[in-house]
Amino acid sequence: MKFIDSVCACWRAIRNAGALGLVLGIFLTARGAESPKNLISDSYRVQPTDILIIEVVNEPQLSAKEFRVSSSGEVSFPFIGAVKAAGRTTVEIQTELKAMLEADYLVNAQVLVQVKEFRKQQISVFGQVNRPGLIDIPPERRLTVIEAITSAGGFTRLARTSDIQLTRSGRAEPMRFSVEDLRNPEKTVYVEPGDVIFVPESRI
Repeated sequence: MKFIDSVCACWRAIRNAGALGLVLGIFLTARGAESPKNLISDSYRVQPTDILIIEVVNEPQLSAKEFRVSSSGEVSFPFIGAVKAAGRTTVEIQTELKAMLEADYLVNAQVLVQVKEFRKQQISVFGQVNRPGLIDIPPERRLTVIEAITSAGGFTRLARTSDIQLTRSGRAEPMRFSVEDLRNPEKTVYVEPGDVIFVPESRI
């Protein structure tokens, strides 16, 4: 009888462990699904006119507040004043705010910085594409020229895909590519805000 009771006890333990493992697996999978987003967010470099939420934990005077990054790339933070934000990640901003607060005001400051609203960055795609116009650059990753053309509906049947032109501020002449160049993973070309992509009409 004791033997049977022992076997039943072992079975119940295994069954419960399996259920627990399943729950943990679901939880870890869900957490893992969030990881890429968090990693992308951490790599994003803040831009002028972005809106940040900055909070210093356990400091009521510095509770979560919104700060718009100025056109000069700064935010004005209480007690500190102007802090450079543009061109930095949220982690870099956190680090500087922590150091500045601890230098004069707090001990072991816990600073949290998040981007609430991204500045919209766009490029233009014109010529022989199906939906010419402005294309938004996603804030969380870089956009390739071929992806931008795809977002504009792809090439029309009249497109001359051997002479795709990319005009960029600061360059006197447009850069020229064939569609084969742009689809070559070893020659990836990324757009920058303000770029203009033009797909000419085929001469045939």
